[in-house]
Amino acid sequence: VFEGDTIEPFEFVVKGVMHDFLGPKRDLVLVRLVGEKVEFTGVVAGMSGSPCSIDGKLIGALAYSFANFAKEPIAGITPIADMLEVLDLPAEKRPWRIAAQSDWDSMKTGASPKLAESSGPRPIQTPLSLGGFVPQVRAHFEPWLESMGFFPVAGGGAGDVAPKGLQPGSAVAAVLVRGDVDIAATGTVTTVDNGRVLAFGHPFLGAGAVSMPMAEEPILNTMASQQRSFKMSSPGPTVGELTEDRLTAIAGTLGASPTMIPVRGELITAGGKKTFKFEVARDPVMTPRLVAMALANSLVGNVSSGDRGTVRFHATVRAKGLDPIEVESVFAAERDSGLLVNAAIEVAQTLATLWDTPLGSPPDVSIDLTATLDPEP
Repeated sequence: VFEGDTIEPFEFVVKGVMHDFLGPKRDLVLVRLVGEKVEFTGVVAGMSGSPCSIDGKLIGALAYSFANFAKEPIAGITPIADMLEVLDLPAEKRPWRIAAQSDWDSMKTGASPKLAESSGPRPIQTPLSLGGFVPQVRAHFEPWLESMGFFPVAGGGAGDVAPKGLQPGSAVAAVLVRGDVDIAATGTVTTVDNGRVLAFGHPFLGAGAVSMPMAEEPILNTMASQQRSFKMSSPGPTVGELTEDRLTAIAGTLGASPTMIPVRGELITAGGKKTFKFEVARDPVMTPRLVAMALANSLVGNVSSGDRGTVRFHATVRAKGLDPIEVESVFAAERDSGLLVNAAIEVAQTLATLWDTPLGSPPDVSIDLTATLDPEP
């Protein structure tokens, strides 16, 4: 899908097979894309999962690209046999993995190390659509998102449209946050079989068993760039649950409804009271950091200028089977673009204390926040 929801074919020529590329007996089919559009755009971030067929037989998903500024649209196809194995994995209690530690200090300063560039085949980058984000918040968190391997793109919010049904070649979104703030990763459907969906042809977060909403996703535009072409999108209606995030594909089930973390809040300023709410997907590594991003944006986006003054907040973090945790703090500054961002990160760090556990699945959690911003520090 280059624009809207219209699926457009393009051709490719097989260059050869890279044997054992992804590991023992994990091959990659090397191809050159052919056609006016793909030769103009090159391999597009968001194409991951595009179904590739020869003589009407599905051979796999477009999933790998080469270095930026490549002069030829060379790509790699993940064989469909390797992708189908994901559908045969036994069910797990989701999500279930030990969380990796995050550098909260770097998140506060907005500085994170970037991934090293690779000259060989690598997964086609996943555009991360940030809907409803104010520019300063997006710029603050972009280094962290890039260090996680994402390609952040300003996008629109989730549209209130009727689902049309996923099919091979459709754009699909892995929804991380939805509500007054929207964060979703863009890819392409490879195949749909008896309500089961395969997409991407490579890992998303590399998380194994997962639980997050799967949504249809209209493409607003395909932006051509010499460095890296990418899709601009807006997540549409939720149509199911993503349950697997593996080496060769992500997989999901149509019609299922995953549990999410509700966050509700209000910000009181001299101009009155603003309320907001959103939901965050359950992932042992990403969830607290996504809460920080979405909460920071909800606070900053509801004031005309939030870099001077005093912010007082009271947050209540509720977890099933535990007493509520109350978080109170005060931040003040004469001039600091992170004034409201720091308040959001402190709430997220409290959530992380409960969330980052090796003893079992993270608990069912909800967050309520009341913040007051005075104009004087």
